[in-house]
Amino acid sequence: MAAGQLDSAIAALEVLVPGKGGWLGGGRMLQPDITLAVALGYIRLRRPFTGNLPPHPKLARLSNDAEALPEFVKALPTVQEIG
Repeated sequence: MAAGQLDSAIAALEVLVPGKGGWLGGGRMLQPDITLAVALGYIRLRRPFTGNLPPHPKLARLSNDAEALPEFVKALPTVQEIG
């Protein structure tokens, strides 16, 4: 995926995220939230090769909230696992 396509996809996802906190499905985290948070983490990891991410405060908030949960912290791969 080219950087322009990725930027467009991120912009489209940003619109879907609630602005005042919470998850995509409302009050509790569901599979789409987990998938999105993991995908954003991977994009941030690999993005140095394609340039800076466009501004996405709602996505950043959702991702940060998810990554702060004990389940995410326990599942964080090591540098060796990432490769």
